[in-house]
Parts: sequence; C-alpha cells; structure tokens
Amino acid sequence: MHKLIRSVAPILLISEHAGDTDLVKSMLEKEFGNIEVSTNAKFFADAFDKQPADVLILIFHDLEKAEQHCQALRKKSQVVQQHPHRTVALCGKDEVRKAYDACRSGLFDDYVLFWPMTHDSPRLLMAVHLALRELAASRNSGPTVEEFAAQARHIASLESTLARHMAQGEKRILNTMSVAAKAEQQVGRALDGFSRRMVGGGLWEALEMKNAAGWGKVFDRFREDEMHPPLRAVGKAAEPLVDWVAEFRSDVEPHMEAARSLTSMFKRDKLTVLVVEDDDAQRKLVDILLHGDDYRLLFAVSGLDALDILRKVRPDLILMDVSMPYMDGLETMRRIKAMPANAQIPVIMVSGKSEGSVVKDSLAAGAAGFLAKPFDHAALIGKIARVMRAARPGA
Repeated sequence: MHKLIRSVAPILLISEHAGDTDLVKSMLEKEFGNIEVSTNAKFFADAFDKQPADVLILIFHDLEKAEQHCQALRKKSQVVQQHPHRTVALCGKDEVRKAYDACRSGLFDDYVLFWPMTHDSPRLLMAVHLALRELAASRNSGPTVEEFAAQARHIASLESTLARHMAQGEKRILNTMSVAAKAEQQVGRALDGFSRRMVGGGLWEALEMKNAAGWGKVFDRFREDEMHPPLRAVGKAAEPLVDWVAEFRSDVEPHMEAARSLTSMFKRDKLTVLVVEDDDAQRKLVDILLHGDDYRLLFAVSGLDALDILRKVRPDLILMDVSMPYMDGLETMRRIKAMPANAQIPVIMVSGKSEGSVVKDSLAAGAAGFLAKPFDHAALIGKIARVMRAARPGA
C-alpha cells in the first residue's frame, strides 16, 4: 500500500467569508500542507504577492463575484501574471454552465460544483491534484517547439559557416602548393644561372675552375639531391589536406541535410500571432488581412485577456493595440516583458496615433516595431516579415 505524501505546494484560498475558507481549508489540509487564507478583498493581491500560490481557489457563492475578484487580482498583483498557477472556482448548481464558459474562455482553469455541498466532496481535492500535476508537467516538460526551431536555425547557419571556412581552407592549401611549386622553379632557375656563370667563366676570378663539366654535374646533383626534395616535400605535405577536406565534406553532408530538413519543417509551420485588440472591427480586419497566409491567429480583447492566454500559450509574435481600456498596450507589454518565459516574444504596437511620442514610448517599452492605423495587407505582412527576420536571424 502506497504511503500518502502530503503536498506542500502553496495554495491560496480567497473569500469574503471566514467560515467558507475554514470549511475548504479543513477539507484540503489532510492532503495539502501549505494553505494560506485571505478574506479581505483589499488584500487579495497582497496575499498572492506575499506567497505566490500554485493553486488559487475562489470561494464565492456568486460566480460573478469570483470573476470580479479574479480580474481585480490580476490587475493589482505584481506577480500573478509572472507566476505559473492554476485557478479553481467554486460554483453553485445554477451556475455550472456559466462556470464552464468562464473556464473555456480562460478566466478560470477549472471549476467545482460546491454550493450546496454535494456528495462528491473529493472532487475539490481531485481538482487541486490535477492542477498541481499539470503545473509539474509543464515545469518538467522538454524544450518547446520554438526552442527546437531556434536550435534548428542555429544548426542550419552552421552549414554556411562550415562552407565558408572550407572554401577558405581549400584556397589556402592551393596557395601553399602553388607557392611551393613556384619556389622550386625559382630555386631551380637561380641555381641554373649560378651554374652557368661558374661554367661560363663569370666567376673565374673568385674560383679557379679546372673541370667545368664535372662542376656542372656536381651542381646538378646538389640541386636534385639537396635542394629540390625539401621544396617538393612542402607541396606533398599539402596534398593530404586536400583529401581531408573532401572527406570531411562528405562526412558532414548527411548531417547538414538533416539540419536543412529540420529547418524546412519549421519554416513550413505557421507562425502563431496573438492579436490584442479591444475593437471587434479591427480584429476582423486583421483576420481578413492574414487569412490564407502562414499564420495561426489568437485573439485577446484586452491586456488582461492577453496575459491569461500567455500563461498557457507562447506565440511567435504579438500584434497589440496601444489604446485599450483598463490596461493599455504599453502597460500590457511591460508586464509581458517582465515574464521571463515571454520576454523574447517580439511585439508590434498598433495605433491610430503615429505621433513621435507614441512611437518613442512604444519602442522604449520594448516594442520590436510600430504600425500606424489604417494599414493594408502589404504594410501588415511587410512589418511582420521584417520583425520576424530581426527576431530570427538566419531563418
């Protein structure tokens, strides 16, 4: 029989009624040992920031209140968007459909039918266990598709680097062989000239020559036996390098072909673009402009909605409106850049105002580009292409 191991993952219960949190805590503490409670709405965000929870449980008899406090927490907390966690809402029997819709939209991660108390009391325990398992799986998961794609692009760039260095190596080897051959010819010509001068009497004053023919033979033998072999050895020494280059190229080619195939697969994969826009007409326009292109579109209607999506999905690019209620695009981008997992996602800011201050503020906040409304298909595609090329050099 397996021994039950109490979970020590931080769990935060928030409610307006201490009696409700006491009830839920008593149900959970048999299996979960690190449970914090907050019953003052003014300090819900402070309670989360003090000890970021892995599981947040919203204990409200009215699901609408749960939604309101969840949204307020995400606005006020400094760390709720950066800390991976799962949110579980308790609901009444008349609000099950509403709770389901809230989970499907991403406001909550799970819900439990709790009001009135049902016979399935372990369901809350199971919801917490499932939330913790999902978090553990996400933390222990391997590299993301994008991380694989980035490595594939680095490997692909290695091909051009190797080819460049191999070409330079071949050129230097050939130059070495050419220099050795020319040196051999020059030495030969110099020795021939010196021998002719000796035999022809040009140096009789310096050296008495009794047997000109014998001297010529000695000199020829010296050239062939002593001078030429070292020079020829230099050229011979370079020949194995030529063979090595050819062999190395042959060995590397299959690996380079695999890298090219891997890169090709990622290039065929559609880019995931998160469009953050509160105006329905603008969302539809972007959908129309990018329809049929190599993009997978996700839509967020607010900054908070975008931050919720980013807790679960990592897009390749974010297209974000500057002017939005509650949390504008600049503040949303600052929060995104503060999240280590999403800090490198390029963001293109979109605005109907193209004044220098708006552009300057956007770029200062970390935007990779700026696009002024209204824009057409060519402008949008061109901007996305330029930003992605900068974000993925060599892709």
